[in-house]
Amino acid sequence: MTWPRAVRFDLLAVNGVTLRVASLGDGPAVVLCHGFPQLAYAWRRVMPRLAAAGYTAVAPDLRGYGGSSVPAPVGAYRQQLICSDLIGVADAYGGGRAVFVGHDMGGMTVWNLAACHRDRVRAACAIGTPHAMPGRAPLTELWLRSPGVFDYQLYLQEAGAAERELEADVERSLTLLIRAPGEGCGALDRYSDVRLRGGLLAGLPDILPRSRLLSAADLAYYAGAFRLTGFRGALNWYRNYRSTWEWLLDHARYPIGVPALLVSPDRDPVLTEEMSAGLEGAVPALARARMAGCGHYAPEEQPERLAAILIDWLDGLAP
Repeated sequence: MTWPRAVRFDLLAVNGVTLRVASLGDGPAVVLCHGFPQLAYAWRRVMPRLAAAGYTAVAPDLRGYGGSSVPAPVGAYRQQLICSDLIGVADAYGGGRAVFVGHDMGGMTVWNLAACHRDRVRAACAIGTPHAMPGRAPLTELWLRSPGVFDYQLYLQEAGAAERELEADVERSLTLLIRAPGEGCGALDRYSDVRLRGGLLAGLPDILPRSRLLSAADLAYYAGAFRLTGFRGALNWYRNYRSTWEWLLDHARYPIGVPALLVSPDRDPVLTEEMSAGLEGAVPALARARMAGCGHYAPEEQPERLAAILIDWLDGLAP
């Protein structure tokens, strides 16, 4: 599959960068924020369903990805800057306020946006990603004590190593990263020993069949994009946990007072349902939905089910 024919594409100049934004529909704006290693393209099967339900689905390639700007400095990927990008998207497509939906790292950004800019957020939804209120130390320092499945995050902190590994064979890298449950040994299944193995993909098969989540055209689309940009911008998102922690300490306001939804795929090996226990303490107006039999890449694994969950929630929001 490629993009639905009716999707519109814009280059939006905002906050000192240019974002390539896909949109479809005519109604209240729902801004869809992708994760790693994906693009706005991850929402290609969700967008038509949102549009048919009366919403404008708005999906940017986020800063560092695809057709959007890829600034070089690590500090250009601070969460406060990425949140400001999304405020610009809300200004352009939502009249200043929008519903924001985020998957994976996009979900982290949506929570941060709701915590620090609630006046711009009509409602917030994260797929898999719970909100981490700023604690005693940045997440990377906490993971050093007990990394578990977040060992890969510690590996990503060294600028250059992961880029060289992933860019050596972009198609193989994406084939190993983007996989559904039960499809053999992909990177998601080995995140707890990345530093011991010497890389995200070290020790994994040289050849693995393409995931059922991606057609040959889908894989070619992703691979073509990452060959052009490299992985540096996308990986720099992971190198700003301290600046995010400091920013949230100064600017986040709790409890988060907007309607919110957490969608939990029950076969995600990293972002598990247990991680969100007690989230209602920080997000009192939290609704929950569970996607049975679904792995990490929910927008591409179960787009019909995800769209139905989103539409049911969106239809219940106050105007």
